[in-house]
Amino acid sequence: MVARIGTGEGYAGAAFAPEAWGKRRYAPSVRFVVVIGLVVAVLSGSAGASDGTSLRIRYWSEGKAGSSIVWTLRCAPPGGTHPRAAAACGVLASVRAPFAPVPKDVGCTQVYGGPQLARVSGTLRGRPVWASFQRRDGCEISRWARVGPLLPTPPRGPA
Repeated sequence: MVARIGTGEGYAGAAFAPEAWGKRRYAPSVRFVVVIGLVVAVLSGSAGASDGTSLRIRYWSEGKAGSSIVWTLRCAPPGGTHPRAAAACGVLASVRAPFAPVPKDVGCTQVYGGPQLARVSGTLRGRPVWASFQRRDGCEISRWARVGPLLPTPPRGPA
């Protein structure tokens, strides 16, 4: 069929016919994409509400040769064996990438912070986590401090 513009006949003419003005026509595939997008938005919003954070924190105060303590941490609501669970969950919510490693091309001060070591594993916001923290230079000390209450506060000064 040949579409006649202005008559409402055929696909091209229907969009330009006076009776179709003000009416929006969407192809079924566009509606499908919109519906799928809304479903994904709703599901991702509900995943954020449940948080999906469950971590295991192991801390060695004298390095791996010594004994260790282990805490668990869950957020939304804060819980687990972590002694400062609410504060730790607050830090995890506010720090953009709490477990990001120190970039390899960064110059760090050669300040030794101590033998302390911490390892964090589990899930953060539903994503797997495995991170190790040490205090062997200024960058690692800053990285440790950035997550604040998540990790134990190491002793200050000589013992």
